[in-house]
Amino acid sequence: MAVKKNSSEITVGAVGLGYVGQPFVGAMAEAGFNVVGLDIDQNLINKLSEDYEPTVYEPGLKEIFKVHQANISFTSNYEVMMQKSDAIFLSVGTPLNSKGEPDSKSIEACVSEIAPRVKNGQLIILRSTVVPGTTRWLADQIQKRTGLQPGTDFFVAFSPERTVSGNAVQELKTLPAIVGGMDVESTKRSVHIMKLLSKSIVITTSSPEIAEVAKLVDNMYRTLNIGFANELGLIAEGAGIDAYEVVSAVNKSYERTSVFRPALGAEGPCLSKDPLILRHFAQTKGVETKILDAVVDVNKNATDRIALEIIGFIEKHKINNPIISLLGLAFKGSPETDDVRGSPAIAVIEAIQNYFDSTKVTFQLFDPIVTNFQGLNTEINVDDSIRDANIVVVMNDHKLLRNIPIGHITQISKRPLLVIDAWHSIKGLDSFEKSENIEVFRVGDGQK
Repeated sequence: MAVKKNSSEITVGAVGLGYVGQPFVGAMAEAGFNVVGLDIDQNLINKLSEDYEPTVYEPGLKEIFKVHQANISFTSNYEVMMQKSDAIFLSVGTPLNSKGEPDSKSIEACVSEIAPRVKNGQLIILRSTVVPGTTRWLADQIQKRTGLQPGTDFFVAFSPERTVSGNAVQELKTLPAIVGGMDVESTKRSVHIMKLLSKSIVITTSSPEIAEVAKLVDNMYRTLNIGFANELGLIAEGAGIDAYEVVSAVNKSYERTSVFRPALGAEGPCLSKDPLILRHFAQTKGVETKILDAVVDVNKNATDRIALEIIGFIEKHKINNPIISLLGLAFKGSPETDDVRGSPAIAVIEAIQNYFDSTKVTFQLFDPIVTNFQGLNTEINVDDSIRDANIVVVMNDHKLLRNIPIGHITQISKRPLLVIDAWHSIKGLDSFEKSENIEVFRVGDGQK
């Protein structure tokens, strides 16, 4: 089947309409494609179809949906989507199970629906982060279910999602895309579509496995940097110096290094998961992952110790019915998002609730974007979260949480008071003197 040259001639199926899928639908529609978005959650499909308003926070996406509404449709019916689509992109969730191993149930369920419906000339592009080898397995499943031949009758490639929540639509149009096809023709057809979407270059690999590992390495590299930064923070605290000043001295006007600053662990839906997928893959090949294992532990401890600091302070001062203010509930603050998957705030809350009688601990929570958080009430502003609190913790780096004056915190909070600044966001800590009833802990700063 001949390749359609213009985006307006091509209908794209987008399977999975979460934080990855919805921005992808918007970006493809804005690039001129006709898009059929599919999700098995019928309530989500009903909402999207009714008002064409995204259910995830992504700047500009609401406007894109409205402007390009004529090019977008939503369905939970695989048959409808497959019949209409020239190319199908899979952005299905690939979580971990209770043992910390990849859970392939969602991707397997998706493939079981798609494989028997693939028709001559269709292109299937997997975007989900997967165990290497999954794209090849996908092609095999289609061949077994249809009798069609890969590379001639149908085409399969892996092209990983590489965007960040809060800037996804823009990055889909500007970041280099990686494409690893099962064969030359699959790669060629995938590159053609990605070039119609993105203004940037498209990087091709010799196999889908190369592209699959590249995605894992992308996030593992950041995780390594975060782990090193967090260990540097511990060293600085032990040495009585400020790691932020160390990092500033190392990075300034010196292109060879770009050291991260210590804060919390590698959080979020990707950085907390992808290293474990890479470790699982390595173990299946009989490879030890000593560095990877150590980094995962360092990053987990970086978040766990926030909970330990809080617990220790409550017990030290024998505080009955403590009030804990957590500022920043999304897994990151910049770019801003309402995504709480892998949020450090969740880990801290769970640790404290497991340690104390949960009915005796009150959480006052605030995030500029997140309004629905684990069934707990959220406050409408910073002051309402801080007021009368015994413990105040800055959990992410959102711009509205920067430069909160320490004097203001101490003025409206309770005593005894613990202030934890995980992002060097609180103003005035350098000159602030601790007292018997007020303690301050700034991550990575041995002077505070």
